[in-house]
Amino acid sequence: MLSKADGTVLELGFGSGVNLDYYDPEKVTRLYALEPNKGMTEIAEQHPKKTAFDILFLDLPGEQLPLADGSVDTVVSTFTLCTIAGFEEAICGIARILKPKGRLIFIENTLSADQSVQRWQKLWAAPSITSSPGLTSRGISPRYCGQETSGLTNCRSDT
Repeated sequence: MLSKADGTVLELGFGSGVNLDYYDPEKVTRLYALEPNKGMTEIAEQHPKKTAFDILFLDLPGEQLPLADGSVDTVVSTFTLCTIAGFEEAICGIARILKPKGRLIFIENTLSADQSVQRWQKLWAAPSITSSPGLTSRGISPRYCGQETSGLTNCRSDT
């Protein structure tokens, strides 16, 4: 899925850089790596594939996207959106920085079919957000942690 990322890419929750193995260095011209945990950034800076990309590390939380409006081709978030306290603020920031034909690729936790696992998921779940005007106005319909979905979600805006 991440091989579809192209142009200027922002990855929310870059972590240790594990996703670098899945990006196509011939398609990604710039990679903004948003990661507020300095320890994870130090690990990512040692990743063997780091030199294949033009990476700029951003030491900020997901609610603070310091990029210009309409400046990003692809936003990637893998198991990160549900960890952001200001989820709606982050979603609106994503909508703001994406180019008009930009793409949001995200993978999030979904509600398990197993009732005993669901009990723990619901216990740990953060309050869900029911609307995200910044994305829904652009035709993007995100899935939230702990919400039942058909599995991994790939969300693309063509508006």
